[in-house]
Amino acid sequence: MGIKLIAFDFDGVIPVEESPQYLLEKLGLKKENDLLAAEFYAGLAAAKDDAERDLVPARVWVKSFALYRRFPLRKMKKITEGLPLIPGSKEMFNYCRENGIKTAILSATVLPILEWNLSKHKIAPDYIFGSECTAKNGRFDRLVSVLSPLGKRGEMEKLIRILKIAPADCLAVGDSISEVPMFKLVGRKNSVAFHYRQDISEYCDHLLYKQNDAERDLRKIIGVVEGKNK
Repeated sequence: MGIKLIAFDFDGVIPVEESPQYLLEKLGLKKENDLLAAEFYAGLAAAKDDAERDLVPARVWVKSFALYRRFPLRKMKKITEGLPLIPGSKEMFNYCRENGIKTAILSATVLPILEWNLSKHKIAPDYIFGSECTAKNGRFDRLVSVLSPLGKRGEMEKLIRILKIAPADCLAVGDSISEVPMFKLVGRKNSVAFHYRQDISEYCDHLLYKQNDAERDLRKIIGVVEGKNK
């Protein structure tokens, strides 16, 4: 028994700011970013069930990706690498590696952005799942697929089968109702709301830092893991 896999959302949990919003603001598109962020969270809040909620990220990411296509990849990479992480992020992943706990990041953010940031900070999760895209002539070209909330759950279910473990052996860590399908998979006792912006307490027994909390540290999750592994 004990925790064998931790599935992390990325934005809101690992970087100090949401990476799409950080990137668009640095590219001089704050107005566009504010509108897209408002559309995303309003859509999640208004959705009546997981199926409706599942459609929200794709609608917003199509619009975000169209903005990304205006800029050279090298410029976007440099900006993304400058996005700092929440304190304790590197130590949290080191702890997992040293204790034989697999780690996965599941995010609707496009894979290059995830990989640029994590690589810069020398964080190497065992698995990274994100939205897929293509590039052409030094710019983003086509958005191939968006990793939706139910898609996150689906990828996590695959990992559980591959690793030959049970949902009870996993923690799911997220900051919004976008992670509800993952929370439901592992159960309330194994769900962690970290730096959360919405009331997701009905799905999570572990509530660590609200969005506006000045102090936050990803190592706080170690206490949850060790409590499970006693």
